[in-house]
Amino acid sequence: MAEDLAVLTATIGDHMGGLLSRAPLKPWEDFFEAGGDSLQAVELHSRLVEARDCPDEASAEQLRTDLLLMIFDDATPDALSGVLSAYPPANTRLQAV
Repeated sequence: MAEDLAVLTATIGDHMGGLLSRAPLKPWEDFFEAGGDSLQAVELHSRLVEARDCPDEASAEQLRTDLLLMIFDDATPDALSGVLSAYPPANTRLQAV
């Protein structure tokens, strides 16, 4: 079954909101403009990579790289879900906070 991109985007927004102690971010809201800092971004990165559960180490390493670049380029739930959706998970453990 194909992953629902809207659900993935909303879940990322939930994670971002949780890190910022606020309501979930909308798909177009930027994590840094909403008050996030680089340490929180690293925590977000770690959570998203771990939850994605890539099927092999090569995929996981590429995801880590692509996601890190995107977080510091376009830190919106919409952009990050686009990166994550390119890496099908072995298991989907990304859940709302």
